[in-house]
Amino acid sequence: MIISNIVKSFVLTLIIEYIIIKLLFMRKKIFIPVLLVNMLTNPVVVYIYNIMSLYSFVYRDVILLLLELLVIIVESYVYKYLLEITWKSALITSFIANAVAYIVGLLISLFI
Repeated sequence: MIISNIVKSFVLTLIIEYIIIKLLFMRKKIFIPVLLVNMLTNPVVVYIYNIMSLYSFVYRDVILLLLELLVIIVESYVYKYLLEITWKSALITSFIANAVAYIVGLLISLFI
């Protein structure tokens, strides 16, 4: 079940973040950076979230918030160097892409 969650989350996140970041940086080739970033962060976060949700007394929302903050920081670092953008742009890009992916994922889980 965890593997299934990881694969679904990865594919959905990759598609959503690619679209968002392509809209922000139309003239840049962004598929490889988006793929690399999501390969680095998404499976780890989904796995940790699923495991901690089972065995932790901490609220799931708190766990998710902390994990998402770490993802934004890691992704910003990678985007800054791979897309050759400023720190501010990298942070904003990562925040927007992750916020949209989270909201879409949440909406999908509510209606499916």
